[in-house]
Amino acid sequence: MKNKNQISDTCPFGRVCISLEVLPKNIADECKVGKGRDEPNVNPYLPPPVGRMQWSWNPYTLIVMILFDFLII
Repeated sequence: MKNKNQISDTCPFGRVCISLEVLPKNIADECKVGKGRDEPNVNPYLPPPVGRMQWSWNPYTLIVMILFDFLII
């Protein structure tokens, strides 16, 4: 019997798709890329995240961000 804090083997929580390229050093030196979304953001281009909450010290702004979906009529 599993308790509620153990992960179930039958219930997937999501999927991750990754790619890995192994290049010779001379080709890697020719094709510079940034770390994460830093410049130069190429190969592959990583767009900015969508749907993330922006932090604010203004309580009104935080409430609107948290409840935005519920406030739309």
